[in-house]
Amino acid sequence: MSDLDAWLDEYESPIVTVEVCGKAGLLAAHAEADAALLVARADATEMLASTEVRNARARGEAIEADIEASKKPFSFQGIGSKEWRDLKRKFPATQEQLRQGMDCDMERFAAAAIAASSLSPQITATQAARMSTTLPEGEYEKLYEAVLQANGVVVSTPKSVLAAHIALYQENDDSSTTSDPEASPEASSSDGNASPSGEPSEATTTD
Repeated sequence: MSDLDAWLDEYESPIVTVEVCGKAGLLAAHAEADAALLVARADATEMLASTEVRNARARGEAIEADIEASKKPFSFQGIGSKEWRDLKRKFPATQEQLRQGMDCDMERFAAAAIAASSLSPQITATQAARMSTTLPEGEYEKLYEAVLQANGVVVSTPKSVLAAHIALYQENDDSSTTSDPEASPEASSSDGNASPSGEPSEATTTD
């Protein structure tokens, strides 16, 4: 056996771990607490400022503790280029998706990729599909982004299939508002990003 064969036998695919909050309402509550803290700092009179800021900060810290307690870690490991390509072929794109520049049915593929790449806990295809409908969009995106990173897929913001769909819809909206001089420029803020459906690359990833 050559040195290369021995090296390949011992090769370990990248592992990426993310944490998902199990109580979505806490995330919204934390955002509200942050906003309340800013208001307390900016608007309170000097006499009341210290009390208002202290109370707002305490609420935020309590919510942060609840968020941490509700988090569940998920670890994903790369499955290899061949298995990744084979998995994508199981979910061919529709004609409409092809016109949108997709090379597979991204929503079904995302769930399958999450299941196939899951390391701890191991996730079944049925569970992955359930996660796609149960978790908030941002938390599900976090899982798929970890899968992409573990499989060496180079992505840029937006980093998930769901965000890519949003960007596509924003592009369509832009085409109907370009004649309005007061149209908001925010709709195009996520345009021009690479599709997250690319093949695993040789880009360096963090083990």
